[in-house]
Amino acid sequence: MKINGKAPNLILIVRVEEAFMHCPKCMIRSGLWKNDQLPQRSNVPTHAEALVAHAALTESVATVQARIDKDVSTRLY
Repeated sequence: MKINGKAPNLILIVRVEEAFMHCPKCMIRSGLWKNDQLPQRSNVPTHAEALVAHAALTESVATVQARIDKDVSTRLY
């Protein structure tokens, strides 16, 4: 289970005994794969913008975004 030589600290094993598929018509009706039917997302804040706003951080959005980028590149795996 190692990735880039790093083993996880914890794993979770799940045994599925029974699974049910939801009505397949919902997948078609949702238009999930039709880009022209997707909602407009240009006004949705970025992860960094949401963190600064909701956590009332004193750091700038650029500083928080830089930390996120560094963590993703160095700590994700």
